[in-house]
Amino acid sequence: MAVETSFLSKKLRIDYMVDGEEKLKSLTLANLNKDVSGEQLGQIVEGIKPLINGQVVKIYVTEVTHGITD
Repeated sequence: MAVETSFLSKKLRIDYMVDGEEKLKSLTLANLNKDVSGEQLGQIVEGIKPLINGQVVKIYVTEVTHGITD
């Protein structure tokens, strides 16, 4: 039996560098509301900045339009 899940959502990935390290790390928030605004995404990023010991390097927003067929 095939099952297909449709997500119709957005995913936010924040890449950051920890102070004193050279390795890039990332944080991903999945299944965000598909209608989330750029301003709301900016608020998420601004809220996370004080929680990491480093600097945000890059932000990716991806629209998820389909799921996995199993």
